Amino acid sequence: MSARTSISFVLIAAILLAAGLLVSCATQSGSTLKTVASVEGGSADKPSDKPSDKPPAKPPAEPAAGGEEGLEIVSTPSGAEVILDNDYRGRTPLLLDAVGDGRHFLLVSKDGYYAVARWIDYSGGYMLYETALLPITGFLSLSVSPDGTGVTVGDRRVSPGFSELPVGSYPVVARAFGYADYRATISILERSLTTLEIVLQSVSFGYTRLSAVRSVVNPENAGILGFLELTFSVTGPGAGALTVLDSDSRQVVTHQLSEFTTWDQSYRWDCSNNDGQPLPDGTYTVALTGRGEGSEVEVRREIEMRIDRSLRVSPRSLWSGAAGLLYAHSAEVLPPGVFQTSFLVAAFANGSTFRAPAALGARLGLKGGLEIDFLADLILTDADAPFGASFSARYALATPRGSFGFGAALEGRVSAQFDPAAGILLSDTLANFTGISLGVPLQLTAGPVSLLAALDLVGSLWQPYPGGPEASWRDPRLAAWLYLRGGLLLDFGQVVGGFSVSARTDPLFQGALQIGLPVQAGAEVHWLIPNTHLLLSGILAVEMRGFSDLYPMGGGGLGFLY
Repeated sequence: MSARTSISFVLIAAILLAAGLLVSCATQSGSTLKTVASVEGGSADKPSDKPSDKPPAKPPAEPAAGGEEGLEIVSTPSGAEVILDNDYRGRTPLLLDAVGDGRHFLLVSKDGYYAVARWIDYSGGYMLYETALLPITGFLSLSVSPDGTGVTVGDRRVSPGFSELPVGSYPVVARAFGYADYRATISILERSLTTLEIVLQSVSFGYTRLSAVRSVVNPENAGILGFLELTFSVTGPGAGALTVLDSDSRQVVTHQLSEFTTWDQSYRWDCSNNDGQPLPDGTYTVALTGRGEGSEVEVRREIEMRIDRSLRVSPRSLWSGAAGLLYAHSAEVLPPGVFQTSFLVAAFANGSTFRAPAALGARLGLKGGLEIDFLADLILTDADAPFGASFSARYALATPRGSFGFGAALEGRVSAQFDPAAGILLSDTLANFTGISLGVPLQLTAGPVSLLAALDLVGSLWQPYPGGPEASWRDPRLAAWLYLRGGLLLDFGQVVGGFSVSARTDPLFQGALQIGLPVQAGAEVHWLIPNTHLLLSGILAVEMRGFSDLYPMGGGGLGFLY
């Protein structure tokens, strides 16, 4: 195991172990937790004895003696029409509560099934009538050539010989490797036999398509994100080879492919030459050649790709509304067409108090050095469950070339956080408060280590914790403040981790500029599972006014980077 891999797994184990311990035995919960709980609609202490304006809830009504009354009609399958005494009454399952005592004529029918007609005697109270409808069917006689041909009729696989099928019109598809597909439509009639004979025609060997999952690749990206992934199809049995030519038409890679035994094929190339040496940045031509079984005719398909080590793809958090660490945004943007989704949840439980912020995020790289990020969040509590959403756009102003350099971006964001009972949420657990913000994320990168810093200017009609829990969202007043964000990002490729902090100033233009408590801090680790696009994450987060006044949380999540 390499030193880098050892460091990665130690980092994973340390963060996840700390998260588990923190969630299971957290005890530091001072006034910060009480303030957050009160603003979010719950309480860290016992419920208040203050009288409520709401009338007391009525006890649930007792069920009527004897339970339900009426005639209940149930059919298999459900959704059948019910006609009682020549009157349409609805579809099954159906409870008829206005049925007179005596004999009634019942008809239950559904398209494609034989109807059921019965006289039933109803004597009041509750009565259940159940029936299983029999499908109306016909028969198919099928013969196919060559042997082993797969045939589907509608959505079911059918074997040669006789088959009983429900009546109706069905598309038929027959496929065999090395033969042209057969397509037709047949009708199955009630209690009738339909005969179908299929003889497939052989086809010459060829490539029907060739495409790259991503045509621009950075081989320094982690795992399969650093590979060229090709997909292609062949028409029949044969063998082929893959060659790569540089911009001067010199052959730099030759690879013999396995014999083809089915239509869909794939190939991953690590962007190195035949000697295992990494190829330089540039444009390359990837060519597929092949011959059919027993044929001397060669077929060829080509596709262009580019190696570009400036296109960095790594997992990032979206916890506070934009990509980076939990509380510090990065200056990076995803390459065009690359996207990431992530779900993170952190929890705190102490006695009867429970808080679990959860964030579902997505980020997408666009052309022209632009990235857009989306976030939907929910704070599960022992009372109401506040929720929110945000949208941000980031434009790269400067990007490091290679593993060292300076990055800067311009970022705009719109956020809204709501409490279902109180309106606008006045807490700021995710450091993503309701409003419009403009920021400049900065990033200094030296190999796997990056220092992040950002200054966000926020404008809003509300402010976080304005005057304590008694403040109301119904009294909007224009406010502006700054978010100060910083972090240490550790990117080892397969494993990414870091530490971040966010502090918010008091409202601007209202006296001396000072930090408004609480502040947030977090630690995290993200593991790109080998040979997949899946992410496994562990996080620690805390809101604090001081080292003895904390609202700690721990958890993790899953993600997808493609």
